[in-house]
Order: sequence, then C-alpha cells, then structure tokens
Amino acid sequence: MNSIHDDLSLTMPLSFKAHQVATQFHQRQSNQQKAKQVYLNTLAVYAVNDYLTNLGIATDLESSESWDTVMQSLADVADLTIPGQGKLECRPVLPQAQVCHVPPEVWEDRLGYVPVQFDAELRTATLLGYLPTVDTEAVPLSEVRSLNDLVDVLTPVAPMLSRQPVRLG
Repeated sequence: MNSIHDDLSLTMPLSFKAHQVATQFHQRQSNQQKAKQVYLNTLAVYAVNDYLTNLGIATDLESSESWDTVMQSLADVADLTIPGQGKLECRPVLPQAQVCHVPPEVWEDRLGYVPVQFDAELRTATLLGYLPTVDTEAVPLSEVRSLNDLVDVLTPVAPMLSRQPVRLG
C-alpha cells in the first residue's frame, strides 16, 4: 500500500461470503472480461458494506444496482444503497494502481466514491478513502480524502439544541 494513504485508509479481510456472492454473479456473465469486472465490483461493494455495517450505518445491498444481474450485464456499476440517503459508488482498484477507474455512467446521483484496493490474492481490501465527486475516468489516488470525510457525510448531524432559555434556580 502507498504510504500516502496510511492515515486515510482501512484494510480489512474479504470474507468467504463476499467471494461466494462474487462467484455467483461472476458465473452469470458470458463475457470473461465482464465477469471479472462484476467479480471485483462485488468484492468492492461487499467490503464497503461490511465497513459501514460495523459502524452501525444502515445499507441495502439488495436494492443496489450492483446486485441486479441485468444491471451488472449492462453497466459498470458498483453502488451500495444507503437507505434514506442515496447511493455510494465502491470502485475496485487493482494492487499497485495509482488511479481509480470511474466510468462516466456513475458520475451523477452518488453520495460519493470509495476506492477499494485489493491485495494480489484478493484476501484483503483497503478502503483508500472518499471522493465526494468525480468528473474524470481516471482519478489519481493522491486526490482521495480520509474515510472520516465519508463517515461525516453518512452520519446524521445531531439535532440543534433547543433555543429556549434555561431557568436557573
């Protein structure tokens, strides 16, 4: 992993369940290149889902386009639905890559983007950080913000305190 991201990122194991689901989606594709794309997209979404679930942030994998077999075939989507808030795009990044590929079809209607870099054996996923917006297909990883910025976007702000006067005594 690049040392520039050490304080911004989080590495976590990819579960057997994540690989199981990715394999199921992979096997539904007739084109080998598309099958690989779907496999990696699924692992990226699963990693972000696990991270947010561990933080107590609700997600909905089943309503995400990336979990829809028709959408998997038609588009390069790796979205994760955050109920009541929108969709977060979870983009796979190969080991040693210096950029994150973000297809134009997902440049809009996203809460943000989380580049997820895999190790060579696909045993771990490193959530590299957060990007609020993108407007190019190859985003340099040096532009990625801290994961804390993502949590700030997804965590509801505490309600404002009541402005009624406080009575003493």
